[in-house]
Amino acid sequence: MAEDGESVIKIDSIFTTILEAPPSCIEWSKSAPDICVAGTYSLIESEGSDELGQSRSGSLVLFRLDGKSFTGAIEIYHLNSGHNISLERFLIIQAFDAAVLVLALGWHPSAEKSTEFAVSLSNGNIALLDYEKTPSTRVVQEAHSLEAWTVSWSYLDDTSNECLLYSGGDDSGIRAFLPEQLSNRIKDNDDDDRSSMSPIASAWNTKIHGAGVTAILPLMSSKPSTTQTILTGSYDEYIRVLTLNPRGVWKVLAEKRLGGGVWRLKHISNLEDNGIPSPTESSFYVLASCMHAGARVLEICQAGDETWSVKVMYKFEEHESMNYGSDATGLKGQEEGQMPSLLVASTSFYDRKLCLWSIPSLRRLPSTLAVA
Repeated sequence: MAEDGESVIKIDSIFTTILEAPPSCIEWSKSAPDICVAGTYSLIESEGSDELGQSRSGSLVLFRLDGKSFTGAIEIYHLNSGHNISLERFLIIQAFDAAVLVLALGWHPSAEKSTEFAVSLSNGNIALLDYEKTPSTRVVQEAHSLEAWTVSWSYLDDTSNECLLYSGGDDSGIRAFLPEQLSNRIKDNDDDDRSSMSPIASAWNTKIHGAGVTAILPLMSSKPSTTQTILTGSYDEYIRVLTLNPRGVWKVLAEKRLGGGVWRLKHISNLEDNGIPSPTESSFYVLASCMHAGARVLEICQAGDETWSVKVMYKFEEHESMNYGSDATGLKGQEEGQMPSLLVASTSFYDRKLCLWSIPSLRRLPSTLAVA
């Protein structure tokens, strides 16, 4: 099937189930790759009630292969992946007012700072927290003028442990921060506070994206560089390859329309291990959750310093409403000499559907998921 002149393979599910509540996210366990957790979200309205009379509920549904919190609170769970798998809540942080929604969470990538994380909030703010030091919270006030949909971390360069924090918002804005330089209250018009920052730590752009920025995924180039390279997704249905140079200047190197709002982007790290070769000296495989268009598997290729391309390899379109959550896991072959398999779980919101599917050439997979 052709898509923008490309040959794109449409994928069918190998397992589908309907959840009790609308799923909003899903993720496979890195330590136990046959286990995944789906998060659900429900808005409960009383007849005749206004926004203040609404309540929200959520749940975590744990799955194992057979054969996030809202209302201003952050809950952290421990996964027991033994014979009797379970999730155990060991911490609740009531960091914000109950009217504020926690929209996204990103863990610090450094092992030395494994208890630190950033969250994006419905009031447009970004907050930095350490669950071992709560209630110590650094909040970037007015990071965005509307909802802050996403946050993501990236190392500043190949040799430094210093990190950049990116955020994207419903104001079509994308920005970068050096967390170490953030005060408790930094505003766009506070020139005195911002004058000591390096340009890359105050990089801000609202011109590139035609709608809200909903996903940010940093990429590591195979070539040494002081320039940051990231993927972004937007409500405008485009995925883009952007660079951010040390002067704080953003540049678009490639973009592609995917047919639906690009809500989330995730690395797929093991396609080359599964027999799909890398055609250029630097390429990345990415799983995109594209809202009403379903899920896409993408190949992001770098052929030169500023030469990048985006190709749709596979698409999954069995969802009948918004695909907000998708994740992939690699499973070791169950028989001696069998190659690892790439397995994808994707969800859709209003129809409460969870689907299991795989890359077509890697079909020797378990066929069902069981609720743990």
